[in-house]
Amino acid sequence: MTSQQSSQKSFFNSNLFTRICSALVLAPIVIAAEWWGGWPFLAVVLIISLAVCFEWLRIISPQMRSVPIALVLVLMLASLYFVATESMVTAFWPIFLLFCGMMIAGYALGQKFWLGAGFAYAFLLGAALLLIRNDPELGMEAIALIVAVVWATDIFAYVVGRTFGGPKLWPAISPGKTWSGAIGGLCAGMLASVAFIGLLDNVSLIRLVVTGLLLSIASQCGDLFESWIKRRFKVKDSSHLIPGHGGVMDRVDGLVFAVIFAVFLAWVFDGSLDRPAQALFFGSA
Repeated sequence: MTSQQSSQKSFFNSNLFTRICSALVLAPIVIAAEWWGGWPFLAVVLIISLAVCFEWLRIISPQMRSVPIALVLVLMLASLYFVATESMVTAFWPIFLLFCGMMIAGYALGQKFWLGAGFAYAFLLGAALLLIRNDPELGMEAIALIVAVVWATDIFAYVVGRTFGGPKLWPAISPGKTWSGAIGGLCAGMLASVAFIGLLDNVSLIRLVVTGLLLSIASQCGDLFESWIKRRFKVKDSSHLIPGHGGVMDRVDGLVFAVIFAVFLAWVFDGSLDRPAQALFFGSA
């Protein structure tokens, strides 16, 4: 066997090849659902949120029995469906009371606040995605903006960090991350946001730059937060649900914080959450 053949064989057996295949299968499904909206998008959001919740529960308590896990997942499913079909005002108090119940159940099961925190983490991800995408005016564009910023931040933080190295960002939590990578990710996130100026009329360049910067920071905070959770509970990957990629949490850690922060930004810009996607691009009317 020649060295070239050996190199090709090692590539096709490598983790990188598995990651590429997984991405080629999953990415078109997610993108198509985001473009289509409605029930396809709801289905994808439910699957992602349930997977994140399941992985969180397995991280905090690998010995947790199937019945409590199934109950939490059913409640998660019902809560997100309620958010999707009712107004946020109607959904707030039932969900808040359910969260309080999760906190109490967590202490009863010996998990302290981790059970409730996991429920909130997964629920807020799904609720924020649904809230923004369901804006009839610019929901699809706003989700595309958030995802573009998160992806650009993640990719370029990795590439720049590996290329230039330098001082570590927070070695106690994530030894591989560097300040050069963080800055490269911020620049890429801003550029990804600015690219939307060619897709929308009358959108402010300054608003896009600021939005991209803040969402990129939020995305990197989400990445660090998940690294801290895994280090806290001494696990390497959140699960092995996605071949070559680890778990769903490992893929959406930046998105969780970014999309939740996007909802917060929309509220700051407009003073309400009636049109979060519109507010994210243009502020109040």
